[in-house]
Amino acid sequence: MKCATCEAPLGAVRYVFALQGHHMEYIRPGDTPSDQAVLRPSVMKTLGRYCSSACCKQQVPEQLEGLGLPTHLQHNRVLGGPICPCGKCGKPVNMTQPHAAVIKGKVLLLANGEEDAPVWLDILTVMCRDCMGLNAQEMRALARKETDRVESDASLAEQRAVRA
Repeated sequence: MKCATCEAPLGAVRYVFALQGHHMEYIRPGDTPSDQAVLRPSVMKTLGRYCSSACCKQQVPEQLEGLGLPTHLQHNRVLGGPICPCGKCGKPVNMTQPHAAVIKGKVLLLANGEEDAPVWLDILTVMCRDCMGLNAQEMRALARKETDRVESDASLAEQRAVRA
């Protein structure tokens, strides 16, 4: 796999621009929602992979435009909520409910060749259900595929344990 900006081969550390399905739980002690928030990701659809943070940053405006979002969001950081405006239409998004977020982050490659969950990420914006459009269907399909993969992995592990 190659970097979407400079075409350098990607290593075990990668930077991504992605849509992430997630919700927030407010369970930690703290004075502000950002202090209390715990991010609960469910699925991620990577839209671009990069060899460095610099290459990722170069492509963020184009990626945002591709999603129909304004490019000024490249400098935005969504904090803990609990209500944040949709990046497209401005409607309130309840962060405790599943929703899509546009993120850039850093991921590590696992031993099996798959990308792990981001080790850090910036949430550039969130989108309401109306503005997610087909992205909502894609996110649900990805979530089903991930659930099927996890169940399949668990089944294989169980079969191996029985054989041993």
